Amino acid sequence: MIKPGNFSVNVAADSRRFEFDAHNETILHVKPPVRCVFLGDSITQNFAVNAYFYGTKGAMLNRGIGGDIPYYMLKRFDADVTQLSPEWVVILAGINNIWVLDPNEKTGPRSADYLTEFIADGVIALAKHAKEAGIRCVISSILPTHIPNESPDNPTLTARNEVVCRANKLIAEYCRENDIIYSDAHSIMTQEDGRTLRPELADDGVHPNGLGYDHFVRALRSAAPEIFE
Repeated sequence: MIKPGNFSVNVAADSRRFEFDAHNETILHVKPPVRCVFLGDSITQNFAVNAYFYGTKGAMLNRGIGGDIPYYMLKRFDADVTQLSPEWVVILAGINNIWVLDPNEKTGPRSADYLTEFIADGVIALAKHAKEAGIRCVISSILPTHIPNESPDNPTLTARNEVVCRANKLIAEYCRENDIIYSDAHSIMTQEDGRTLRPELADDGVHPNGLGYDHFVRALRSAAPEIFE
C-alpha cells in the first residue's frame, strides 16, 4: 500500500492524509471496481459526487483536499489515484495558486506571467502522470471567481481571473494536442466578460453552490459522457 506520509505542518494536503490512507486501505482490501477518482482542492472536496454519479460500473471516489495545489496533488497521486486502479480520474486544480495575487498575502508578489505558466505546468504534470499510469484523464478548466462585494474594476479580481483564463488556454491546448479530455466549465460559469464568475453560482464567489455544481457537471457530462454510464 502506498502512503505518501505528511509533507509539512503547513501543507493543506496533510489535512486528510489519515482519512484517505484509511479509505484507501479498505478499497485495496475489498477490491471493488473503481470507476472514477475526483482529485482536487476544496471545490472537489465539497462536490457531492454521488448526487450526480450513480452508474453501475464502479465506485466514484472523492479525493479533494481544501487548500491543495497541483504540486502536492502530484506527490499524492499514486496513493490517492494510481493504486486504486480507477478507469478515470477527473482533475480540478490550480485556483489556490492564484491567491498570491491578493495584496493581503504574505508570500510576496508573483507576476501574472509567472503564475500562468506555473499553474498550467502543474496541471499538465498531473495529466501526464495519469496518462503514464494508463488512467483515462479529464482535466477540468479552473473555475472563475468573484468574491462578494468585489468591484468588477478591482485590479486584483481582474488579474486573478485573467491568470485563470490564460492558464486554462494553455491547459486546453495541451489536452487537445495530447488526446486528453478537457472539460470547459469556465465558459458556462462566467458573466458576459468571459472572465468573472456569475454571482448566482457560488455564495462565496469561489466554491460552487448547488447551481454552480450543476454547471460543472453539465460541462463534464458533455466532455466525457462515458463516466456517467
